[in-house]
Formats: sequence, structure tokens, C-alpha cells
Amino acid sequence: MDGLRTGDNVIWYDTQAASSEIFFLNFLQSSMNEGRSLVYVTFDKAPSSLISILGPLTNYPKLTIVDCFTWGKGDGAKPFVDFYQQAEAGYRCKFVKIEQPHIMSKVVNSLFAVCSDKGHDLGLVFNSLSAANQIWSSDETIRNFYAACCPRLLDQGALAYWVSSKESQSKKNQAMMNRTAQVVIDLELKRGMSSFQIVKATGREAAQVGTSIPYRVRDGQFLSEAFDQDSSIDEFGRRLRALRTRRGLSQSDLAKAIGVTPSTISQIEGGSFYPSVQALLKIAEVIGPGSGSLLESSQVIHEGPVYPMSKAEEFPAAGMHANSRPLIPGYLSMGNPVHTVELKPGESVEGHLSNHKGAELLVVLQGKITVFMDDTEYNAGAGDSILVNRNRPIRWRNPGQTTTRMLLILFRIS
Repeated sequence: MDGLRTGDNVIWYDTQAASSEIFFLNFLQSSMNEGRSLVYVTFDKAPSSLISILGPLTNYPKLTIVDCFTWGKGDGAKPFVDFYQQAEAGYRCKFVKIEQPHIMSKVVNSLFAVCSDKGHDLGLVFNSLSAANQIWSSDETIRNFYAACCPRLLDQGALAYWVSSKESQSKKNQAMMNRTAQVVIDLELKRGMSSFQIVKATGREAAQVGTSIPYRVRDGQFLSEAFDQDSSIDEFGRRLRALRTRRGLSQSDLAKAIGVTPSTISQIEGGSFYPSVQALLKIAEVIGPGSGSLLESSQVIHEGPVYPMSKAEEFPAAGMHANSRPLIPGYLSMGNPVHTVELKPGESVEGHLSNHKGAELLVVLQGKITVFMDDTEYNAGAGDSILVNRNRPIRWRNPGQTTTRMLLILFRIS
């Protein structure tokens, strides 16, 4: 879905069997690598249990753990309280104790006293809304809490993960949270297979919204079963290694250029996992010509700046008119895919040329085109540009005697 964005509130609907742990641990790790301040609010796990899950992350001095468990579900029991006398000093992360978590306003005030001290570029994990619901015993309290927190986190530019289960929330709560959040993701386990589903992704295109996508976890990394992992991950790693060495770069050189550790590059090349979309774009930028072969089905690595039309012919784009082709590989288009579209003499297309929802710019390269929009007929010729935004065309027609060729740019922001 083209990545997460600063200010996003992300709802993870978890189940007991399909844990969100792998997602928020990787989120915390990547945030730490970027130097982001982190706040982890725990309602369902004691700090002593949480630190065993977080592992080395507990030595990150910009991590603050807000403990709503010890005097909440933990009921102030001695083993939980003793943690602060015996073990707290052994960690570089900070702990904030909420001794009255049953009072929602106390949690809100304490949370934002912590968050406001961190400035912008903050990462938050709230685990979990379900446990908070058990303590507050009121659907309305959860709604008021979430409604109060989300706008403030958005204004602060925080990136927040909220973990809940559908079973613990009323339909009214779910509807409110789904409406307020920018991103909503369902996790589930069916017949032994974990899967996730993007329910909502505001302000961006997510081709797989509503589609159940199987995944598995290997060595602490998320792997989508949409790929043949054992073959495609290994193949990706081999191609990256070949291109890197061909450019005369060491693993350390590439890691430094894209902002990761040499160990990460080693693991990618060793077939442990795919890089993130952001890392892939940076790799493509550093590797330069030939980087398009990283995601091609062919094992041949192409050199040089030319992306042949013969390659474009192999990749007809989903959701586009049949006579359109990507002009450059989509993953190198910096978020704005570029296509060519051809209409033969006299050919008409009912509706629009794509199912893209954002702004588009068409440049007529050759021939003539007539576009019908808002009950009006518009004509354009070679060199003319056509802007498509909120009003969508209802018909395209080539009125000339020669083939019409157009350049179509799909903008991510309308």
C-alpha cells in the first residue's frame, strides 16, 4: 500500500492465534534504526514479560514503556511491583508507571505528558485496546479515549500502532475506530495459515485492499506467501549480490548508502527476507542502471539506461486499458507510474483508460484524441496535455486516420 506515513494511526485487529507481535517488533526495530523516539503502552503484559519480548530494544534510551498493567490487570501484585525495585535499573529504556490506569483521564494525561516531550517523528505502540476495555469496562470510555488520542497523535506527526481484537470491541467501537484510523489491518488464522487483510488505507492506492494475503514468519521476519519464498527470495538475493559486486560496492558501502546495517544486506542477499519498499527504492537509486532486473521474472540482468519496449510488452498493467504499457518499471517510477496508451484510427474506449483514483496527466505524442467529460467533447492533438482529476472521462475516441499515442502519468496525490 505504498508504505506508512507520518501521522498514520494503524489499527491491527489481532486474534489470539495470529499475533501482531511480529509486526510491531519490526516496526519498533526499524524505528530504532531511524533514531525515532518510541513509546510502548502496555495494558496486557507485565514489564518483566514485555522486556523478554522486546529483547535488545530495552537498551534503546529513546524507548519509554508506559506501564498500565502492574496496577491494572496486575492489581498491584507484589511480583509485578517488585520489578521496579529489583530490575528497572538494568535497562536503558525508561519506565513510566500509571498507578491509576482504571481512570481513563489519568492514562490520557500521562500518555501525552510522555508523547509531548518527544517532539515529532514519534513511534507509538498501544498494546492493547482489548485489555484497556477490560479495565475500563465501558465501550464509551474506549471510544472517548481513542477519539481523544488520534487527533493529537496526528497533529504531533506520530506513527501509531493500535492493537485490538474484533471480539473485544462492539460494532459501534469498531466502526468508530475504522472511521478515525488512516490504516486498518485484519490478522487471522484459518486452517493453520496466518493471513492479513488491508481493510483501509486512506490517501493511497492499495491494490490488495480487501484481499486475504497469507504470510509466515521466518527468523523474526515477515514473509508473504504471495511469493514462492524459497525460490524468489533466494533469487532476489543472488541478483542483488551480482549487481552490487558489478558496481564495485561492498555490503558495507550499500548498507551505508541506504541507511541499514551491513548485516541487513547480508541477510537480504542470503535469502532471509525481502527489503522494504522504501529500502528497495533506495537500492534501485544506488545500484542505478540494471536495478530493474531485481524484480523481473527473467534471470538475465540488463545493463544500460534503455528500458526496451519489448520489456514493456511483457508487463501489461492491471487496471489499465488493454493497449497501455508501462513506460518504465513501476518500482522505479518514484510513486508515479508512467504508461503509453495507443488507440487505432476510429477506435473508441468507453469509460476511462485506467481505474486509478488520483490525478492523471496525458500528453498526446502522436495523432488526435477526443475525450468526453462532463457532457462536453474536448479535442486534443500532438503536443497537447489533458489533466484528469476529480471529473473522470466517460469516453475516449481516436477521430483521426493514424494511430494515436499518448503518455499517461498516474499521480499518487490528487
